[in-house]
Amino acid sequence: MIQYLETHLSEIQLSIISIVLVITITFFSLKIFSYLFNNIKKLYTKRKLSIDYIALESLEKPTKVLITFFGFYFCIRLFFGIENIEKYNNLFSSIFYVSLIIIIYWYLQRITTLIEKRYAQRKNADKTLINAIAKVSRLSITIITLLVIFQTIGINIAGILAFGGVGGLAVGMAAKEMLSNFFGGLTIYLDQPFKVGDWINIPENKLEGTVEIIGWRQTTIRTFKKIPVYVPNALFTTLSVENPSRMTNRRIKEIIGIRYEDFGKTKKIVNEILSFLNSSRLIDKNQTIICNFDKYNTSSLDLFIYCFTVTINWVEFLNAKEEILLGIGEIIELNNAEIAFPTRVININKQDPDI
Repeated sequence: MIQYLETHLSEIQLSIISIVLVITITFFSLKIFSYLFNNIKKLYTKRKLSIDYIALESLEKPTKVLITFFGFYFCIRLFFGIENIEKYNNLFSSIFYVSLIIIIYWYLQRITTLIEKRYAQRKNADKTLINAIAKVSRLSITIITLLVIFQTIGINIAGILAFGGVGGLAVGMAAKEMLSNFFGGLTIYLDQPFKVGDWINIPENKLEGTVEIIGWRQTTIRTFKKIPVYVPNALFTTLSVENPSRMTNRRIKEIIGIRYEDFGKTKKIVNEILSFLNSSRLIDKNQTIICNFDKYNTSSLDLFIYCFTVTINWVEFLNAKEEILLGIGEIIELNNAEIAFPTRVININKQDPDI
């Protein structure tokens, strides 16, 4: 043992010195990179939404890991010595290239995620579309990275692809529901019948609420009772979906009856209500405005009121509807008429001896 140390002492010392030197270079490289990187970032203070800034920011952590990895890799080579490295050259080369591919993969995933976050923060950004593009991009990057790694470590890609083609049918049959949900999610992303934040209604299922998450397998809808409902995406390909969030106006549709005693005032009341609706700031003049005597009902002369409010906000609509209905009531009252209610007339024959 002593003789071995005496013979190889110079080689061990040289290896230790080399390792220490590599560690020192790696340390100072990280410091220099951080200094330069922080100074470059200051130039983009007012351009944080630009693609070049996002690419730069995504590069920071992977580059630090890459510098550290190179230092660690060369230390390992020096520790094992040239002779041992040559014996396992293929193994070390595979580890080196696979690690390099993983770091590049990490960088691409980071830049995709940061681009998604930045663009989602923009005014009037379509978050659903941005999220869909980001998910497809991340999935594509993952698949390509796996194929490159397989090729690097000597696995035949052609065989994997062939297996995928042959086994695709079996997988498809076994995961029919999962695939249906996946393509349902894809249809939502492409057609965009709704997006995150929209208020939707599925009449067939009596489900109504706000869309919170659109995933590849299911969509999360929070009902107005604040209960989350998880809906498989395949459902949206077979059922109709109402999207009240995209309405242009809210409708007022009412039947208001006046008494038969007020028949002579009906035409005047109708004209005044119509004039009131046409002059109201709450009613959209570009939409249909109707006020007509509709029919002789059992206990009333029915007036048909039909118009659309300017606002689509639910609370504002209720306030607008209240103001319109009170205004109509005032018009009827000013004409010395009354709103009818169910009545029954009983005729008594006074000549009947039993009375």
